[in-house]
Amino acid sequence: MIVAAVALPSAACSRPVLKPCRTRLKVVACAAPAAVKEAVIPAGKVTVGFLQANDVQGAGLLLTRAFAGTPEAVKLDEAVKFMQLHINDEQECTLVAKLLPTDPALLPPGKSARLVGVVSLSFSAAGREDFCSLAPPADQPYLSNMAVDPKFRRQGIARAMLEACDSAAQGRAQDTIWLHVRQADEAAQQLYTNYGYSEVVRDPASAPGVFGLLLGGGGAQAVRPRILMKRQVAQ
Repeated sequence: MIVAAVALPSAACSRPVLKPCRTRLKVVACAAPAAVKEAVIPAGKVTVGFLQANDVQGAGLLLTRAFAGTPEAVKLDEAVKFMQLHINDEQECTLVAKLLPTDPALLPPGKSARLVGVVSLSFSAAGREDFCSLAPPADQPYLSNMAVDPKFRRQGIARAMLEACDSAAQGRAQDTIWLHVRQADEAAQQLYTNYGYSEVVRDPASAPGVFGLLLGGGGAQAVRPRILMKRQVAQ
């Protein structure tokens, strides 16, 4: 899982803590292949839907590139493994945004759409990091792993994914979504505040400790002060 904060000049990235779920349950609504949200942006039409098997490599690559060169960097094989574990997963819904561009030159070779965003929404604490502070409620949705292709940021893709997360939460009869954002990431804070998230509590400026372990084993990182935010989802 991740927190909604990065050292990139983007309001749509969040720290990847790629920890697979410890329990696999029967597939439910997250298996649905239909689009959850559609939006029109300057570059074309965006559809947001649940991660499918043919999205795994692209989603892992996008997440890897979004955090390359930052303390939150993840290896491609780790990101791809995380995506594979969460196809049709009841506890961890991963959604992807795909662009149908007006300019065909923006399409990858042989593709009819371009994957431009990814976000995770967990419904159980089983797959989340071991929070050393500001833990969200274990039984309520937690948003993380949000990243947008740098070439298409600030066009409304992040908002479309947030709206899709609202729909996914509503589909599970949940009315509140939680997330973390780094205190230093003012752009991300503005994105979430404008969308309707509000601050609940924040780390002290000199919070001690470490974040959870990446992939459940190793890679502990020093805490950078965060803010815990939540949003009431309209029913």
